[in-house]
Amino acid sequence: MSISLDELEEKGIEVRLASDLPDRIVGTVENIQLKSKVVMGKEREYLAVSVRITSPEELKGTLTVIGYPKSTWKALAKQLKSWGFKNLEDIIGYRFVFERKPVGRVRYPRHFPVDIQAKPKK
Repeated sequence: MSISLDELEEKGIEVRLASDLPDRIVGTVENIQLKSKVVMGKEREYLAVSVRITSPEELKGTLTVIGYPKSTWKALAKQLKSWGFKNLEDIIGYRFVFERKPVGRVRYPRHFPVDIQAKPKK
């Protein structure tokens, strides 16, 4: 494969850890994956939600992945159901306001969707 460094630089994306983000962000859900990792010898499932940030302005276009462990799934499902969603993949393309807050029984607060800002463009 031959690719110029200019092309490589142009196609690269900035990814930011959710822990490095401000407490309130706005972003569009691009992908959702069920993943697993081994923690203290046990396999743990979590949702990995890829979000393209639209606000704050200085982070616009940045990608982040918000991890939701199983202990947050009930609260997440309840919130999404309250907005009329039936399936998790239905939120792809929606722009949400996310706020960092404690959800379920997790050690660290998560960016949790608190409002829908825009529906997907069709």
